[in-house]
Amino acid sequence: MTELTPRVRRALHLTHTAGLDYRQTAAALGVSEEEILNRLRLGLQAIAARTGAVREDRR
Repeated sequence: MTELTPRVRRALHLTHTAGLDYRQTAAALGVSEEEILNRLRLGLQAIAARTGAVREDRR
């Protein structure tokens, strides 16, 4: 997905392909855990929007 920034793509790759958890990904990239969670959220939202995936509300 070329629409994703390199930072977001790297975070997604490390967590979803390489199998690191978000803490390990943060350490590997030298950023905070909060930053990794933000990048993952942005990336997954972009993928969902691109693919038409809809998330059901948790009510």
